[in-house]
Amino acid sequence: MRVTGFMLVLVLLAGCGPSTITDQCLRKELFSKCMDVSPDDPGSAVYKSHEELLTYCANASLSRSSKPPEQVKPACSAS
Repeated sequence: MRVTGFMLVLVLLAGCGPSTITDQCLRKELFSKCMDVSPDDPGSAVYKSHEELLTYCANASLSRSSKPPEQVKPACSAS
């Protein structure tokens, strides 16, 4: 009986889409704003290099741009 219930749950979950997707338009906007407010010389701030600053802005913009699929415009949902 447990196996049947487990299989039922798997079948029901298989039809579910992702609960959130990345809004690429918002991600690009957040990345640009992050870079705009960052110092010109990342070595003078908390970042050791320009690459570290880029990585921070990329990760921050990606994590803050997740939305339910119905809230993302079709043009902004492409990867």
